Amino acid sequence: MGFEEKDLSTKSLIAFIFSFIVVELYFVSPIYFIIKYNNRYIRKRHLPIYQIFINLLNCSTYVIIALKGTGDFQNFLTNIIGVVLCFIVILELWLSLSKKNNSNYILPIFLISNCIFQLYYCIFKIGGGDKTISKILTIIINICMYSSLNIGVYYAFKEKKADRIPLLSAILGLLSSIGWTIYSVAVEADEKNDEKKKEKVESDSDIITKLSNAISIIVLVIPIISYIYIAEKYKNNETANNLPEESTEKNKIDLENKEEEEGNDD
Repeated sequence: MGFEEKDLSTKSLIAFIFSFIVVELYFVSPIYFIIKYNNRYIRKRHLPIYQIFINLLNCSTYVIIALKGTGDFQNFLTNIIGVVLCFIVILELWLSLSKKNNSNYILPIFLISNCIFQLYYCIFKIGGGDKTISKILTIIINICMYSSLNIGVYYAFKEKKADRIPLLSAILGLLSSIGWTIYSVAVEADEKNDEKKKEKVESDSDIITKLSNAISIIVLVIPIISYIYIAEKYKNNETANNLPEESTEKNKIDLENKEEEEGNDD
């Protein structure tokens, strides 16, 4: 394999372990919304389908660039496990939708993601020794992964319900981005302190990690702030309208009937 392997200091290793755990939790976090859908707390359009598939696309892209020599072993390990977790989430999504005969559109989305995946692979392969294209695309897809959470922000403002925003995913994503930024800074400090690496230029994986996560931190603040704002602004409206989503079985049945009535509009 072509990826580089890093000798991590204690602080770098701690930063890596923290970031690794948090980002893997981020990859499986959409299951929370799938569970809510299964229990009739939300409608189909509130499922984070785009987030789920772009997570898979992001992990696959990082695996490819690691194998092509633009990433490192830590990136490869993190994202190869991420690929497995994303497939598990997709399987759970498919099973949930198939129970309600709503899985017909899953295959087209998956095929589109696969086409984009193949396009990236071709670009990386054709690029040869020039890694600029692969670095730019990797940074873009990483930012897009976290930007997908803002779809929930749209529904939250439209329906005046803060819980339409995947707050758990946003917090995990923010912690992950901060952790990876700290990790890349710690690794850079380790390399500067290493006499054998003083002349070494900053690695491609470090550049990708710093840029993608620095921008992602800004992107991830949006859904978190939006959640706090909407929850505070419309909490009185929700109480007045008596629209709890997680209370009695009657509420679940009412919501299910509403889904069936509006099913053609989804």
